[in-house]
Amino acid sequence: MDVYTIQEVETHNKEGTSIWIVIDNTVYDVSSYIERDLHPGGNEVLYKYAGTDATKRFAEIHSKSAWYELEQFKIGRLNENVSFFRRMYDVISKLY
Repeated sequence: MDVYTIQEVETHNKEGTSIWIVIDNTVYDVSSYIERDLHPGGNEVLYKYAGTDATKRFAEIHSKSAWYELEQFKIGRLNENVSFFRRMYDVISKLY
């Protein structure tokens, strides 16, 4: 399985590029899902979280079947060292 840095993921964040999101340290390319316009909440929400870690928001609102459906878009994993430090940064930045 390919391993990506958060910086690589962040470049896939707008129309004209492939759209990647991170959920639970797994990287997904949801471009084909967007092209089919299948997301019940609309494509805007996918663009909102494009190039970011959407784990918290995804887990808050999606059913178990959505987790299974997501598997078909898996392209790799986030570099574990990078994801750890990114999460620490996110936690610390919310404190200040």
